[in-house]
Amino acid sequence: MTHLGFPDQEAVLDALRAWDAAEEWPSGAHAIIVLMGASALPFYLGRSARSTEDIDALLRTSDALPDRLRQIAERLGLSFRAEGVAWLPAGWEERARWSPARFEHLTVGWLDPIDWIVSKLGRWQKQDPEDALSVARLVDAVELRRRVLNALPDYVGDPRWIAWAWRDLAEALGLPQEMWRLDRPQDE
Repeated sequence: MTHLGFPDQEAVLDALRAWDAAEEWPSGAHAIIVLMGASALPFYLGRSARSTEDIDALLRTSDALPDRLRQIAERLGLSFRAEGVAWLPAGWEERARWSPARFEHLTVGWLDPIDWIVSKLGRWQKQDPEDALSVARLVDAVELRRRVLNALPDYVGDPRWIAWAWRDLAEALGLPQEMWRLDRPQDE
């Protein structure tokens, strides 16, 4: 099976079901998949703002996965390259949302929408501004800004990039100008 894109929740879950059904899984093996990129959009929006060609996800497993199983995942459009490079706020694991879909070898979830937006701010490439804006309209802007501020010390890179990305997003959301900057008020 070769993937044809992932325009909605069912397409994402179907690819994960296909991977879950692969014979190459070691007996008793289990993995946790946390969706990160555009493939998570349908889980926030109820539909996708756009189709994506891959499923970006964090992979957590207690078992070493055979190379053949990873190759099958890649053929199905799963990408685990975000592992270790994504900027995520502390506590994201506790806030992740979990799918009720049943799998033999997988537990499937997606980032909390605010954590997902923070991860997008850390990347801010091509389609990230539009994707982040579509989800940011659904969350509390004050909480979003607070989580960005709290995560900022853990950002590896020039924090000005985050400040610029945040300003773009805050302006697009129509937030008051005093929220456009990522400076903490003196009383925080």
